[in-house]
Amino acid sequence: MPSTPDLNPLRALAADPAAQAAYAVTLLAPAAGRPAHMAALDALGKHPTPDARPALMALYEHLSASGPKRDAGAFLRRAIVEALRPVALPADAALLAAAASTVERMPPFFKDEAVGLRAAALLALNEVDAELAAFHATRLLVDEHADPMSGEPGVSAAVRKSWAGVSSH
Repeated sequence: MPSTPDLNPLRALAADPAAQAAYAVTLLAPAAGRPAHMAALDALGKHPTPDARPALMALYEHLSASGPKRDAGAFLRRAIVEALRPVALPADAALLAAAASTVERMPPFFKDEAVGLRAAALLALNEVDAELAAFHATRLLVDEHADPMSGEPGVSAAVRKSWAGVSSH
């Protein structure tokens, strides 16, 4: 079991967003563990940095290699995609498209737990490849695995369709 790195420096660097983001990147190593990953992703969500992109991609790949085992519920993968969104590049489209297609039915009810990941991935994909995002949005509008309470990822797909390819870049 991985030991959690010291998170005190991350908190201590709050007054220096660039230094905090740089330290957060060091916490994205797979061996750092879930608490460190969550703290780092929170910091990177507040202070995005392009320097985090390779570590975000590597951690996502590590977790997705055995999604339900390494990241039950896809919560870390969703946070990674959300942190990646402001710094994503067109080269990330394949990873984001795969994330937008991820379905994970978890016991005991075998309800899909990856709806949030699919929604976040669709929004990030729209930033780097609006045309590919449009195809996924159309598919997600009628997603048979959509959450009956939130409507996700169909809600994000409908929002994306209403933007009709508008990107924040």
